[in-house]
Parts: sequence; structure tokens; C-alpha cells
Amino acid sequence: MAAPAPKSLLSWLYVGDKQLAKDRALLRRLNVRYILNATPPLTEGGVANFFERERDLTYLRLPLRDSNTERLAAHVPGAVEFLERARIRADGAALIHCNEGKSRSCALALAYLVKTHGKTLAEAQALLRAARPQADPKAAFLEQLASLAPETTVTAAEADGSHKRKADEDEDEPPAKRAAIGPSIGPSIGPSRGPPIGPSRGPPVGPSIGPSIGPSIGPSIGPAAGPPIGPAAGPSIGPVAK
Repeated sequence: MAAPAPKSLLSWLYVGDKQLAKDRALLRRLNVRYILNATPPLTEGGVANFFERERDLTYLRLPLRDSNTERLAAHVPGAVEFLERARIRADGAALIHCNEGKSRSCALALAYLVKTHGKTLAEAQALLRAARPQADPKAAFLEQLASLAPETTVTAAEADGSHKRKADEDEDEPPAKRAAIGPSIGPSIGPSRGPPIGPSRGPPVGPSIGPSIGPSIGPSIGPAAGPPIGPAAGPSIGPVAK
């Protein structure tokens, strides 16, 4: 009889124990392709990476001990990077597990929700309990988690697993948004500023100043001053003297 499927924390993310980690049939049913093992190496009392030789599974071991003196915060960046890679690739589900699936794996799941999904620690705990009621992270882990601050916020579409694979960082914006930004800036600035400035200033300044000043000053001064002075002075002086 097949084991019952666990409830997912997110549509692509599960939190479990050693039994789930070694149940290959169930992992296939859940389409798990990424496994975060939150225990020390097998030689130090940890849980084995049971199927690490299989090409369709990617493992990451974070050697966490279930101890109050364990520095959980030091392992959070590695966990976030690994889980974010699984989320962005969107080619399979991810599993975080420890030995019993109560403390270490659950603490890392809480850290991921706080760091990437903009959740408060209380909100993250509510989501975790709904998916895994037996979750019981150590008080020392919760104290360290209380100091975490969000780095990025995942959209609702990405959080529920409906996100698409991204080729690079430039594809973070939707195509429609990128298209709207390009054309609207180019054509609107070029044509609207160019033509109005050239023609409107050129012709009115040239013709209006040239013709009006030249002809009006030249002809009116020359002919009016010349003829009246010459003839009027000559004939009137001669006959009067005789």
C-alpha cells in the first residue's frame, strides 16, 4: 500500500522526515527533484542521501545538529539559494528533511518563507503548521529566526507554483511591460521636439526683418532730398538780382 502523500508547504515545496526522504516511489509521485538534507554526514549520525547517484535528483546537505547551540542562521543563505534555484527552474518539487521532520527542516522552511516570501515569523509558522502539524522547531532556532529580515518578495503567481522558467534577470518583468516601455519613449520624444523648433523660428525671423528695413529707408531719403534743393535755388536767385 502506497504511503499517503504529505501536504505541501507551497505547491512545489515539502517538509518531511527520513522516511519520506528514502521513499523513492513517493518522491516520484510528488515529482521531487531537489532534496535539502538538514542533517550531518551519515558518519556523524546524520541521514543518508539515499538516491544521490540518480541524475534526476539534486541534493544539498546542510550539516545541522538538533542542538540549542547550533548556529542555524549560518546555514540560511545556502538553504535559500538552493530552494530559490528549484523555484525558478520550475522543473520539479523540492523537499526539506531532517531525521524526524520536526525541528531542523521546519526551521529552514520558516527561514525560507521569511526571507523570500515577505512573511513574518508568525505568518510563516501558521503556514507550516497547516502543512505539517507535527512541526516543532527548537526555541533556540526560533530566537535566531526572529532576527531575520526579508530580502525579496515572491509574487503570488510564483508562490503558488505557476511561475515560468526565467532565462536571465532581464526576464523578471512581464513581456508586455517591457514592450510598453521601449516604443513609448523613442518615437514620442523625437518627432514631437524636432520639427516644431526648426520651421517655427527660421522663416518668421529672416523675411520679416530684412525687407521691411531696407526698402523703406533707402528710397524715401534719396529722391526727396535731391531734386527740391537744386532747381529751387538756381532760377529764383538770377532774375531777382537784375
